[in-house]
Amino acid sequence: MKFCDKLSMQRKKNNMSQEVLADRLGVSRQAVSKWESGTSMPDMERIMELCKILDCNLDDLVDDGIIGSNTKKEESKDNIIKTYLKEGLDFVTKSSNMFWSMRFRDKVKCIIELLFIALVIYLLWSGVYYVLISIFSGLIQILPDIMYKIIHNIFKVIYSILGLALGVILVIHVFKIRYLNYFITVEDSNVKEKSIEKPVDEVKEKDSVRQFTEKKKNKIIIRDPKHSTYGFFDFLASVAVFIIKGILAFISILGIFSFIFLAFSLTYSVIKIASGIFYVGTSISILGAILVNYICLRVIITFIFNQKQKFKLAFIIFIIGLVLFGMGFGISFNSYLSFSEREESDREYTTYIEELNMKDNMILDFMEKDNADVIIDETRDNIKIEITYDKNGYIDLRNHRSYYNVENYYNTWVCYYYNNGNSFSDNFNYLIERIDNKEKIDSDYDGIFSYKIMINSNNLEILKNNYSSLYE
Repeated sequence: MKFCDKLSMQRKKNNMSQEVLADRLGVSRQAVSKWESGTSMPDMERIMELCKILDCNLDDLVDDGIIGSNTKKEESKDNIIKTYLKEGLDFVTKSSNMFWSMRFRDKVKCIIELLFIALVIYLLWSGVYYVLISIFSGLIQILPDIMYKIIHNIFKVIYSILGLALGVILVIHVFKIRYLNYFITVEDSNVKEKSIEKPVDEVKEKDSVRQFTEKKKNKIIIRDPKHSTYGFFDFLASVAVFIIKGILAFISILGIFSFIFLAFSLTYSVIKIASGIFYVGTSISILGAILVNYICLRVIITFIFNQKQKFKLAFIIFIIGLVLFGMGFGISFNSYLSFSEREESDREYTTYIEELNMKDNMILDFMEKDNADVIIDETRDNIKIEITYDKNGYIDLRNHRSYYNVENYYNTWVCYYYNNGNSFSDNFNYLIERIDNKEKIDSDYDGIFSYKIMINSNNLEILKNNYSSLYE
């Protein structure tokens, strides 16, 4: 560390302004300002006087490598924890002195700003959480249920602890650079005035310090234009930046894939424009989404590689993208409102038939549905089920164990309908077919038209009792 930096640090450590130090030395404030800016150096006699006034040793002021500096560096490496602890306590002390010396209005302003920053961090962190947890849950969904729950809960705990730590670090750091770096508290019986220092690089020989008298008060606040940093904050900030860049790198990978998907969707939508105005709107909307995706991806990558951000251009492109997306969505939505509901007569159905052997602990989960038709057949010992469903999908009749205590369970039969074979290509073709025919999508349509259950009266009574015992 150089003399200019050490002098500034020792002066602040002793809660002295440049003017107070200059008065005690018998020099001008501009001379002290030049020493701290590194444009000039005092002679050895002045340095010795500075040591007395600042209550420090000679090696606390002179440049590193001249007197005992190597020894102090080795000691500082051995006592890094003590150093960080001392800096943390100094931070608390200076924050307390500054806060209690501030006017009430400034205190309220400071608290409101920090609460607002904390709220923004919380909302951003929560938004990222819901994105990551959905992706993470999908990746570990193939694991056994108990292992899935354990890993899922561990992820939630780690993410919450990490978010809390990062939030505290960011709020403290913002508080430091927004308030603490600009103020120092001075307790001096010789000082009767409040002064505001100008930045060192703006000070000239003829400059004078603006002052105004504050009677009967010795505790004053002096604005300090020089920014100082604490070692432990630098370390924590580096860790936070590394973690944030890692998260953003992961998001950027998703952004690249979404960019490719949007480009594919735009190409397909443009090709289909001849099919109707709906595709004109989707093309405009997808184009806007591409612009928004591009600018977000560019900002993230620029931040990761520490490049200069062009916020003005990015903001303009972002707004244009949002406008195009809104316009396109409005055109498509207006076109969709004119679509007709699909007629029941236009649907094609097929029938699935299954015969089940009767058991005393059996339940038919779909027996109580409105579209279930129970037919009594006393000649039948087993249960015959006929399910009429949309031929565009398929039926899967499954048997689950529904426990009502540790030792006993019901054989519960549940019917699942999968639209268009549940494959992406089939679902996509079904969606495009509906749009091309200008038919609205059935959001609540499960594909099953009716159930027919042929059973004798005795077995029916058993099924009803089992159903009531389990669900009621």
